Amino acid sequence: MKLRFSFIAQRALGVLLFFATIFPSKAQAVYTGDNAKKFIQDVPETFRNQIIEGIPAQSPATPLKTRKLLVVNYNIRDKEVSKGHPSIPYANFAIQKMGEKTSAFETWFTDDTLIFCSDKLFDFDAIVLNNTVGVLFEGKEARQRLLDYVYSGRGIMGIHAGAGATFVQYPVYDQFPEFGEMMGGYENGGHPWKTNEYINMISDEPAHPLAGMYRPKGF
Repeated sequence: MKLRFSFIAQRALGVLLFFATIFPSKAQAVYTGDNAKKFIQDVPETFRNQIIEGIPAQSPATPLKTRKLLVVNYNIRDKEVSKGHPSIPYANFAIQKMGEKTSAFETWFTDDTLIFCSDKLFDFDAIVLNNTVGVLFEGKEARQRLLDYVYSGRGIMGIHAGAGATFVQYPVYDQFPEFGEMMGGYENGGHPWKTNEYINMISDEPAHPLAGMYRPKGF
């Protein structure tokens, strides 16, 4: 009887592992509220207060409904995942508190790119790539899903490396050209490191609300 029970238990475990492989639970690995503490836990209390004080009391535009924002934290190089830039949790905290203070959006976090393999991605109104680095994923379907997501009218924003050093890795910079075209550019050799090196930027749509803080003639 004991042997039979052991055999049945092993078969049941095998079935569970099979379905876990087909339907990976990590594809649903998104966090919000108290469940998202690990994404902001490295921010000291003194900095938290300063960040909250700097957040505007209201959004410049009133959304028709509360939006869902997905903040992605993921850094990879040579297929090894790292913690990433130390500023990442500070930006996470600022975004989360901005949503809470203005009621413009709910903030959700993920550090697993399997979300891009799932149609659950379309549950969110916009994506923020918070200082992501490297080739996040290589699957053609996942990449097409990201493009379809944005071109269907949803939003995407890249913070620092999230806009320039994502889907590239030295010395190759064309791993996902469509992503660079969608974002308006991507890294191709690095950025200035010295105080006498500059990048000139021009606002193509100075009247757009997102570009209102920039001088019309560039900087």
